[in-house]
Amino acid sequence: MKTYVLYSVFFCLGITAPFILEWASSDHEIERATFSNGVINFTNPYLECVGEIDRDQALMKYKKIVSSLVAVEKKKDNDLRVSVYARDLINGPWMGYNERDNFYTASFSKVPVMLYILALSDEDQSILDKELLVDYKQIHIYDNLSDKPEFRVQDGRYYKISDLLYHMVTYSDNYSLDVLVTEFGEANIDNFMQKIGFFLERENGETVTNAKLYASLFRVLYNSSLLSRNRSEFALMSLADNALVGGIKKHVNTQQVPIASKFAVFVPWRNDSPLINENQFHECGIVYIPGDPHALCIMTSSPNKQLEELQLLVERISGEFFKIKDVYVE
Repeated sequence: MKTYVLYSVFFCLGITAPFILEWASSDHEIERATFSNGVINFTNPYLECVGEIDRDQALMKYKKIVSSLVAVEKKKDNDLRVSVYARDLINGPWMGYNERDNFYTASFSKVPVMLYILALSDEDQSILDKELLVDYKQIHIYDNLSDKPEFRVQDGRYYKISDLLYHMVTYSDNYSLDVLVTEFGEANIDNFMQKIGFFLERENGETVTNAKLYASLFRVLYNSSLLSRNRSEFALMSLADNALVGGIKKHVNTQQVPIASKFAVFVPWRNDSPLINENQFHECGIVYIPGDPHALCIMTSSPNKQLEELQLLVERISGEFFKIKDVYVE
């Protein structure tokens, strides 16, 4: 039975399996200058157009390719589930393939946390400069960066809230998430998400979302319709520094086509429910093809595939999108 809930249970959702993720080098943060030097803007300078489904020839072609690709994969794994949503952020047309199917939220929960805190900082600019202590003894969440401690916030150190936000979405750091949610309160974040109309369902004790709904958060950032342009730029810049190697950006040159995205991993051994037996890998974000930016969200699930296989599938599906847009690289 499905029940509607607000955006809660953050501590159950910030799950990233360190054993399958390949990260960029520890000097990855230097790349922030590439995206913040005034040459690339991550927000929309124009008014958003009303979206229409299947009105764009390229997106219709992409939908057919996705459908064929998934059909072939399902012959090998009938339990495979795939959802894809792509939207032209300038003109509005969009395509969807099972775009309303639900998947576990996992680390996708970190973007709403960031939205809430940045919304507060629009009212009080000093919030982002406030420093919080990271005390491992007070943290009660899975350490998803145990194999990459250089990306995890360090015990006994004070961090500005802006830096915790960056660590949380760029490195998907659960410890940063824990410190921030403890400071600002789950209930406050829940109420905020309710006010902006972002509701989630719960299945088997876990919150779920779908590709179309989750992509709407990136549209909100792109159009600066919730946050100020400055705060929206900060959020998208941090997401553009996503340290995961591969995923949606596997087959594109991100120096020419920046991508601001968040990935999420769900593994069943992090949940006690006997009804959950599937691995899931998702990635959602904005692809900044020059003059042709798109939201792209891909969600995958299977009890028969390893997380590495699902990530490869996301890379194949996103690669087909880049082929259509003539920006594909091997």
